[in-house]
Amino acid sequence: MNTQKKWIVTAMVLAVILAVLVVGLLLAARNAYDLRTARMTGKSIAIEGGTKFTDFGAAAWIQGKELTAGAKIVTAMAPVDRVEAVYPEGKVIYLTFDDGPGADTKRLLEVLAKYDVKATFFVVGTADISMLKDIADQGHAIGVHAYHHDYKEIYASEEAYFEDLLAMQQLIYDHTGVYTTLVRFPGGGSNTVSRFNPGIMSRLTQAVQDMGFRYFDWNVDSNDAGGAKDAATVAANVIAGCGVRRVSVVLQHDTKGYSVDAVERIILWGLANGYTFLPMDSTSPTMHHGINN
Repeated sequence: MNTQKKWIVTAMVLAVILAVLVVGLLLAARNAYDLRTARMTGKSIAIEGGTKFTDFGAAAWIQGKELTAGAKIVTAMAPVDRVEAVYPEGKVIYLTFDDGPGADTKRLLEVLAKYDVKATFFVVGTADISMLKDIADQGHAIGVHAYHHDYKEIYASEEAYFEDLLAMQQLIYDHTGVYTTLVRFPGGGSNTVSRFNPGIMSRLTQAVQDMGFRYFDWNVDSNDAGGAKDAATVAANVIAGCGVRRVSVVLQHDTKGYSVDAVERIILWGLANGYTFLPMDSTSPTMHHGINN
């Protein structure tokens, strides 16, 4: 009988050990960190300056958990369902502006207001962020471009990119009360400046969507960051591009004064030719480029 009791006790102890091992394995799986499948859990994310993040809203994989410098995300989430793009009816132009707000953004807002046109601003954290509230209050869409527009820094790793993205998302919220899920990669989804880190754009373009963000490229380039150096050339580039498309996503920069100067003539041309100007939202056409890295 004593031997039988010993076997029973031994069996119970083994069962407990097995249960502990199973729980440990489950916890280990829960703490896996794989940005490629948006399972961000148990990973310390250091935010420079101790920036505090709370209630990420639309970034559902956080589920409102508090994140501080050195803290850990403790909620495991599978990739979220992706929103399908809805092409608007009729002829539509989405004016989008990167890298601001800048010295000419106030003037741009005045032109847009004059014609009751709404646009989309992909903003950076090193710009004049005091204008973010004005942009949002006037009905324009705001998206994340970058907190630090430094290719070597943000494309150093997936972790580095998401630290930057989330910091900018929070900054926008702090100034506007809006948790945006709209994103434009610095250099665009097709950029080659990230090739020092092979394959990172292939991974990031999937990861941001798995995490509930929508990234946007463009199908009409004003070339205001390239060869176009005056308002007439910028306007001509945009009009030529939009004129052969029913739906256009235009790339401009509100940090370029001559590009801002071109906006009124672009609007006047669009309205005269039956186009509607719309701001972007989570269902807008993404105009994704081919990935080059």
